[in-house]
Amino acid sequence: MITGPTVLEGRRTTLCALDPCDYPELYDLTVNSTDLVRWRFRYAKPSFEDFVHSLWQDVHCQFSIVHRERRQLLGLAVSYGADFRSGHSWIGVVIDTRPANTRWLWPESFVMFVDYLFEVYGFRHLYAEFPEFRPQQYASLNTRFQEVARLSEHSYVEGRYVDHVVVMLDREVWAARRRGKVQN
Repeated sequence: MITGPTVLEGRRTTLCALDPCDYPELYDLTVNSTDLVRWRFRYAKPSFEDFVHSLWQDVHCQFSIVHRERRQLLGLAVSYGADFRSGHSWIGVVIDTRPANTRWLWPESFVMFVDYLFEVYGFRHLYAEFPEFRPQQYASLNTRFQEVARLSEHSYVEGRYVDHVVVMLDREVWAARRRGKVQN
């Protein structure tokens, strides 16, 4: 059960202030979700204490993603490595897709989080990174992000070397798409 106050509310999900009571559930998500381990811990499975210690390292803003009606924790949205002078930050959004009918909830949470970061912090660019070992998982990102770097055969994953991809969201392009001025 989520205890932190709601910060942003969508039709189906809310972004809530991260509360220490959420840590055990987030830890479970971390060690049982290959996506989160891949993204945040580079395939290592941290102890609970290391996980808690790492939650706020280099992070300036993060929210629990919660199913609005069920108040069930679904994931985590994080902004980290922010450079306020240059106007950019790194982001990660992870949704637990184990519960039935939750995979389709991530776009709403993602849009709320990105809108929040662009509006509140005024970032020009938001960056994300991932190893591309299952390209179909990231196909939807092509309509939102611009690829800005690709490190060829950079990461060793599941018995093979795969590319490491860095993508960017530009505030002006994001705003135009949100106003319906740019087609995907």
